[in-house]
Amino acid sequence: MIARLSMSVVCMSLVTVPFAVGTAAGAETPRTAAYSLPDILTLAVQHHPMLAGAEGFIKQTQGQQIAAGAYPNPSITGIAGRGAIRDPSTGTHVTERTFTVEQPLEWTGKRQARQDAADAGMAGTNAALEETRLTVLAEVKVAFYHLLFAQRDVELAAQTVTSVEEVQRPPHARLAAGEATSFDSMKAGVEV
Repeated sequence: MIARLSMSVVCMSLVTVPFAVGTAAGAETPRTAAYSLPDILTLAVQHHPMLAGAEGFIKQTQGQQIAAGAYPNPSITGIAGRGAIRDPSTGTHVTERTFTVEQPLEWTGKRQARQDAADAGMAGTNAALEETRLTVLAEVKVAFYHLLFAQRDVELAAQTVTSVEEVQRPPHARLAAGEATSFDSMKAGVEV
């Protein structure tokens, strides 16, 4: 609900945003720009935060794909310390050093399964991005047409007010000229 309301506000502001054209003296003359539906849709695709978030998930999934294709890193450990010989008669002390290099070896199909899972995740993320894009475009279209409907509603209300004023003008003119009574003028106003 809040997303639709904010989308309506965004579309309304985009369609009715006044642009100012400055002059050399600093005076500005406001000008209202009219946007078409394709213009609004292009702006929504470029600037909508839901699409930016979905594109972030695409980058994250691409990173997971790269990591799935990588071989495990080797690890190197080293230990050095004082050691002792078992013969107590000599009393000799030695320094012992130990270095270990480990390279994990994956089972035969484990790496391929990881890559397949990452590829499936990428396909799912692409589908989610497309779904988000279509949802945003649909909401923008709905908001755009709601705006057009509201603008047309305002125009019709203005035409109705004009029509009522035109209907009330002759009885008021006759009253002003003294040809009708105030009751006739009031009767015309009630009938309208």
